[in-house]
Amino acid sequence: MARRATERSPTLRCATYTRVSTAGQAEGDFSSIDNQREAAEALIRSQTSNGWIAIEPSYDDAGYSASTIQRPALQRLLSDIEAKHVDVVIVYKLDRLSRNQRDLLAMLDDFETQGVAFKSVTQNFDTSGPMGRAMIGMLGVFAELERGMISERTRDKVVAARRRGKWTGGPVPLGFDLLDGRLLPSKDEAIRVRAIFALYLELGSLTQTVQSLAERGWTTKSWTTRDGVYRHGKPFNVASLRRLLTNPIYVGQVRCKNEIHDGEHEGILEHDQWSAIQAMVEANGTDGGRHSKNHHVALLKGLLRCAHCDAAMTPSYTRRGAKLHRYYVCTRAQKSGWATCPTKSVKMADIDRVVVEQIRRVGSDPDLVNATIAAAHAERKEQLALVGAEIRDCERELQHVAEQEGMLAVTAGQARRAGQVARRKLDALADQGDEQELRLKSLRAKQESLVTTTIDAEALRQAIESFDPIWEVLHPREQVRVMRLLIDEIRYDGESDELAIQFAADGVKFLLDENDGEGAAA
Repeated sequence: MARRATERSPTLRCATYTRVSTAGQAEGDFSSIDNQREAAEALIRSQTSNGWIAIEPSYDDAGYSASTIQRPALQRLLSDIEAKHVDVVIVYKLDRLSRNQRDLLAMLDDFETQGVAFKSVTQNFDTSGPMGRAMIGMLGVFAELERGMISERTRDKVVAARRRGKWTGGPVPLGFDLLDGRLLPSKDEAIRVRAIFALYLELGSLTQTVQSLAERGWTTKSWTTRDGVYRHGKPFNVASLRRLLTNPIYVGQVRCKNEIHDGEHEGILEHDQWSAIQAMVEANGTDGGRHSKNHHVALLKGLLRCAHCDAAMTPSYTRRGAKLHRYYVCTRAQKSGWATCPTKSVKMADIDRVVVEQIRRVGSDPDLVNATIAAAHAERKEQLALVGAEIRDCERELQHVAEQEGMLAVTAGQARRAGQVARRKLDALADQGDEQELRLKSLRAKQESLVTTTIDAEALRQAIESFDPIWEVLHPREQVRVMRLLIDEIRYDGESDELAIQFAADGVKFLLDENDGEGAAA
């Protein structure tokens, strides 16, 4: 009698997915990556007669939370399922896949659509029947409940750790490096942080400090992701600068909700400087310090620089008896010693008077008028070059967005998960494109304004002559505002007693506009 050929079961390709929340769990734990993988492989071997074979290597996520599906190995598994490379997905336990019920059910539904079976080593259920699906839903509810309880316990632990002064994670602040879970001052970054604090203390304005940082090309902290991807720091804005200036981490403390506690790390600022900064930030309020309080009305604060040292000259005050003496002091002389600077300091009243008189003389001195107009034109030329470069950069960004949109358009038309991801990316790109379009529109408007701005010598002379009487009746704080509108920079050399004023192009235009306004009012 002829022997009947043995019927072979169809081959089923089995993908093992493993996950642990922390890298420390990857080894030496009953639920470690290795133990999860061994249990899954044992299950596959027991089903060899049914055609089960293991896909190598397994899909392992070490150090990733189950609260999100944005995990490298899981995303690779989902892509392979969509590419029809997987027939069975095996996990040690349901919560290894996800603790979020909505994400879990969405993935299982996607598995079913793709014709992929799902199996848990420690939980026996069948995804092909309604009872099994109901069981999965119930297990998902409990997994999500456990996730919520873990989150609550984690928050409590973080609060307790912060109260003990420990670093509890998050983005590492500029000025520090992280070593073995502890913050250590970074030499180069600490120097920059001290300079940022000193700059704000000098300017007294968040807005002006942000502008100065942008001119220097200084950004927030650059860092490298866990996957080795380098992330360049972003330009400071008022909000990020305020966060830096008010972060007690820089004086060796940590914030826990509304409480401040001594930290385990070393600070990089003196407490006196820190206290002065906090008072100034609070006094400036929420307007970014655009109208920062200048209690002694230092007319040239933020404008005057020492020509010899190329350093700012900051207001300083001394009291002898009942009399208050006011000076502008070279900041380099303050930091490095009086012998380093021939200018050192100058009486505030003297140099304020000289600057005001020089502005008044502009209208009556043809040479000064021409020099002022030439300086304004030179500055306008520089601004046009800068705006032109920014416009080109913006146009390149828009081209890059358009190229990405074109590549994603095909994938976005798919009904699978890849299509959903592509559509979300397209939405983000659309927002990015809108932002760049607005930026481009603003830059082109600025470019047009610079191109069309013309300055006539006679008009400037008349503007200053008509504006001069108004100066005497202005409130001191209004005089400060006008001075900031008119002047870009003042350089003073105490050795030669020479003063050079660089007028702002917008400031000259301001004078012309003021003159037009007076004429209209008349």
